[in-house]
Amino acid sequence: MKQRFNIEDALKQFHRAEYEGWLVTIEVLAGLVVHDLVEAGLLLERMQEDGFIKASGRGFDLTEPGRRYALQVVRAHRMFETWLARKTGTDAAEWHRMAEKAEHLLSEKEIEEMAESLGQPRFDPHGDPIPTRHLTLPDMGESALMEVTENTVVQITHIEDEPASVFRQIISQGLAPGVVLRVRKVSTREVELEAESRIRRLDPVAARQIQVIPALDEEIRPEWSRLSDLKEGAEATIVALSAVCRGAERMRLLDLGVVPGSRVKVDLTGPFQSPRGYRIRGTLVGLRHAQAENIFVMEDAAS
Repeated sequence: MKQRFNIEDALKQFHRAEYEGWLVTIEVLAGLVVHDLVEAGLLLERMQEDGFIKASGRGFDLTEPGRRYALQVVRAHRMFETWLARKTGTDAAEWHRMAEKAEHLLSEKEIEEMAESLGQPRFDPHGDPIPTRHLTLPDMGESALMEVTENTVVQITHIEDEPASVFRQIISQGLAPGVVLRVRKVSTREVELEAESRIRRLDPVAARQIQVIPALDEEIRPEWSRLSDLKEGAEATIVALSAVCRGAERMRLLDLGVVPGSRVKVDLTGPFQSPRGYRIRGTLVGLRHAQAENIFVMEDAAS
């Protein structure tokens, strides 16, 4: 069982290397999977015997059977993370760890049932494309956030979830796949971003974990406010939910009537500002500050 798990973990790394364009060597495999050069050598021998990899120059490449096996494991991992994000209240920092275990245990039938229940999603919650049931994977044409020219508008497509400490730093800044942002400044010390009416700063290590694609200037909406910024008595129209708001939390807000076009009024503010009472579609709803932060509105001019 352990050997099969190691092979599947190694195949994921081979897939990642092939997708991102770097070389897998015995040293790389030892660092990423088994943490021992002797074990890495034995693992590579077994994978060659099974026909999953072949020697190529200084390193190793996937064979076609190895590539298909790798994509099966990747599909299981990303589908399970998507299920956790959409169907449970599991903390985002736990998705990857739990999927690392589930990917080895889910049957093909269970994965397909999960995919059907989710509507055959194309991307996982980190923005990674999920291999299709036919084990195909598109080329996203992404670039790293650190490579983006200053004053460029981009959309986040992927956030690498390892190491976990860096991933936590990124999500704590209110960043997620789907968020449109303007890169204000890039330096060797930090990257400054304007993301959904907030200024965010990341260190270069974190910025290298984020993949983006070009977006239009029109997708930056300076006229939008966050519901959390409105003063007591102010009225507005809900225009969108942030891409950061996902899963059970997003479903709860939608159930409460937090949908584009709904009218909202800040009706009651407590001594600690959280939660606050908002009148939405005639019903008084209590929302925490963190929930109101993820709701975008157009405030009435007279408010």
